[in-house]
Amino acid sequence: MTDSARPFIPGLPDRSVLYISVVTHPTHPLHGVMRGRVHPAPDLDLARFVQGGGAGLRRYFAEHVVDGPTAAPPKDLRGYRGVVIGCSLHYFNPDRAPLAPWQQDLVRFVRRVIVDEKLPYFGCCGGASLAHIALGGALSKNPKGPGIDPSAEGSIVIRTTEITLTDEGRSDPLFASFPPSFGMHTVASDYVKDLAPGCRALAHAADVPNQAIAYGDRVRLLPGLHPEMSRELLQEVAGALIHTGKFGTNPSDSDGMMGAIARITATPHANELLLANFLSAMCAGPASSSHDDGSHDDGSRRDASHHDGSHQAGPSRRIAPRQLASHAEPNAARRPS
Repeated sequence: MTDSARPFIPGLPDRSVLYISVVTHPTHPLHGVMRGRVHPAPDLDLARFVQGGGAGLRRYFAEHVVDGPTAAPPKDLRGYRGVVIGCSLHYFNPDRAPLAPWQQDLVRFVRRVIVDEKLPYFGCCGGASLAHIALGGALSKNPKGPGIDPSAEGSIVIRTTEITLTDEGRSDPLFASFPPSFGMHTVASDYVKDLAPGCRALAHAADVPNQAIAYGDRVRLLPGLHPEMSRELLQEVAGALIHTGKFGTNPSDSDGMMGAIARITATPHANELLLANFLSAMCAGPASSSHDDGSHDDGSRRDASHHDGSHQAGPSRRIAPRQLASHAEPNAARRPS
């Protein structure tokens, strides 16, 4: 299989985006089943993003996926063009449980990434929660209504959510080629009721606001949305929840959960385009020498010919859907959505 057969993002060097997994700490009751059946090593949940967006996207991520609950992220961020943190089965809402030391460490790391290093950042679910807290925001328990127990505040939402873009969202490069309204899978017990200072809403649901959030030009957060998830994956996760009897500290309702899973529908735009849009619009192009000297502290090296200018200079470039199609691997494994 040649490089030309893979999705191609101009201006983005291979191995230049850091992925941190925060799915479960070893003490979580679902850790064993998540590692064994849902997010196995070495790529953990990054594999689901890549499976949905195209196998060729893996080339742009650092070879080593950092397991955030047990391993410290790199101190030296030179050479990285962006950071992505995905979903978590842990709460990040202190009203439910105090943040564990590893969560506090990651809040500080994400703040450094966004505020000090000014690197592009993409966070889904737990990754979005970390960033929103790092920016001075907070999380609230889900309102009554959308959860599997509609009468309960904070009930877990498992569904395909109809998302409507704001005026800014419709022109945001993260949602390039998206219609004004579309479906995306949601698994969340908390939401962003009030935006952190400097944050802007890009999308809402009818019953839960702030489904997509922007901070600056190159930080994008999806607090409860999961572009990496398919119906089949949600069935696996639901089965694990029912088997163990809990999602964090939130007791599961097996009938309600399976009923919610039965109503899940396909989300092709979310699964195929979002990650590629982020990488091409916000990580590709010129980068500052302070962040892009061709080296990482995991030992990987990149061609210095890619490193040619200011981190903020020049427009970002995004990969068009036709580019995705023309460069996609003909036989690449894609998880149905």
